[in-house]
Amino acid sequence: KATPQIKYKYGVAIPLWSDWAEDQELEIEFPDQDRRWYKFRMAYKYKGKYYSVPGLSQVVTAVALGNNLDQTIKLAQERAKAVKGYGIQCNLSGIDAILEEIEKGRANGVPF
Repeated sequence: KATPQIKYKYGVAIPLWSDWAEDQELEIEFPDQDRRWYKFRMAYKYKGKYYSVPGLSQVVTAVALGNNLDQTIKLAQERAKAVKGYGIQCNLSGIDAILEEIEKGRANGVPF
């Protein structure tokens, strides 16, 4: 029987996409030292560079873990903004909606 060892209280994942990636390979750039925090849908590495495989618009997800929700969100947003590639975009407004739901829960006695 395995017992999970939980190191962090919060995890935030921000998907990034490019319409270009639907039909074309797309080079995806990000800070090399942060590679472990970027999760690819379908990609390959060639000569030290990462490329998405055509077929999906969502190409990579920026991830952050932490024990303080606000700091974890900020870190995930910073990582998402650091990704470069043709037509790469992300929608950060979803985080605001999540925070609103958390506040509604708190107002009703749900600890978070």
